[in-house]
Amino acid sequence: MQGCASIATFSARLYQSRKQRFRSREEAAEYMPVCSRLLDDYETGKGVPTADMALAMSEALADPVLRRTYCTTVCPIGAKHQEQVRVDELPQLAIRLVKELQDVVDKQKTFINISFDGHVDEHELIDFMDFARELRELKGAVESLELWVETELETKKETAIAAI
Repeated sequence: MQGCASIATFSARLYQSRKQRFRSREEAAEYMPVCSRLLDDYETGKGVPTADMALAMSEALADPVLRRTYCTTVCPIGAKHQEQVRVDELPQLAIRLVKELQDVVDKQKTFINISFDGHVDEHELIDFMDFARELRELKGAVESLELWVETELETKKETAIAAI
């Protein structure tokens, strides 16, 4: 299990998300698979939900960022293998994505030269690691945009349903 700071990050996001959608924990508990007391424990960091519970709360709150926060801060596997995703506005996301893509393209020739012989020589290691870092940054930009799209689609879907 991750440390207190990681749990606090998830708890703060859960509290923020719940406050945006519901007036009280009691009201939220009517729509979530958790009682208000347990929700209080999760929001204050006194308790840690299972992955299934975090997913269910994320879906009930229509907050994909909550799910991602759980995966990158509470889940030991996700915390080790996934970067936290910044959710910015669309213009910043688009600029970041294009910038990261251009950084990868700029290093493409070096990557081809390194990988052409099927192995990474010692003198190529720094360039190879630099290319791998650029790929991780591009992956983060793509994931941020995907999360923004998912969040926006959920918002638009709720607005359309409310209009019916």
